Amino acid sequence: YGNNSNFIKKYSPPFKQEDFINVKSYFGKNYNPLPINYKPRNHKGIVVELKNDAPIISIDNGTIRKTCDNCSKTKGKLVEIEYENELVVKYYHLGKISVKEGEKIHKNQIIGISGQTGMTIVNSIGIQTIKSDQIIDPLKILEIRDEKQEK
Repeated sequence: YGNNSNFIKKYSPPFKQEDFINVKSYFGKNYNPLPINYKPRNHKGIVVELKNDAPIISIDNGTIRKTCDNCSKTKGKLVEIEYENELVVKYYHLGKISVKEGEKIHKNQIIGISGQTGMTIVNSIGIQTIKSDQIIDPLKILEIRDEKQEK
C-alpha cells in the first residue's frame, strides 16, 4: 500500500444490501434514463434504485461539507461529505437529510433517506465520488454488487 497512488480503498455501499434494487444509471457516456430527456450525456456519477425510504449511511468517518434542500432541478436534496484520504462523496435525490453542514459523522451513521427529489423517476440515491480532486466511477470504490457490471 504505502504511497501507491493507484491503490483505491474499497468501501461498503452507503445503503443496506437488502434495500438495493439495481444501478439505474452508470458513470460515463450513457443515455439519460428519463423518457423526457432521453439523449446522450457524460454522467459524472451513478444512480442506484433503492426500496422506498431506505436509510443512506456514511461509508466512513467524515465531515459534512454541504447540505442542500433544493440544489438544482436535477439533483434534488444533496449531502456532500469529506472523508479521509482526499475522498469526497456527493449523495443526490435524497428524500430526507439527517445531518447538518460542519457536522462530524462516523462510519455507518444515517445521513438521510433515499428519495425521489430532483430529476429521477424512481426512489433512488445519486452518488458522485471525487478522489484527490478527480471525479471517478463510484463503482470503483463502492462494493455494489450489480449483475450488469459482473457479466
